[in-house]
This record gives sequence, structure tokens and C-alpha cells, in this order.
Amino acid sequence: MFKQRWAELIKKVYEADPLLCPRYGGTMCIIALIDQPEVIEKILTHLGLWPHTAHAPPPSMVA
Repeated sequence: MFKQRWAELIKKVYEADPLLCPRYGGTMCIIALIDQPEVIEKILTHLGLWPHTAHAPPPSMVA
């Protein structure tokens, strides 16, 4: 039941079916739920999708 409600909310907000494969059009299923922030960060960092820490702005060109 939760999966259906979640998918329906995503459809309403983004006008896209989150359980429909964008490449082949078939139905996808959820195989895992990762809810630990440190695990999510580790996976996204490995994929190069985690934002890097902010750097200080460059020194001002004005003297």
C-alpha cells in the first residue's frame, strides 16, 4: 500500500511514473530502501554525484 501511495504522489507532483522504466517502458520494482545518510553519501560520492564541500571565494581583485 505504501508503495502505491508513494508512486501516486510522485506522479502527481512530477507528472512521471517513478516505477516505469524510462529506457524500455517496463514496470520497475523497488528492491531496496537506503535511508542511512552516510550510506547515501558514500554511494553518491562513488558515482561522482555528491556535491563537494564549498571552497572559499577567490581573493578579491580590488585592492
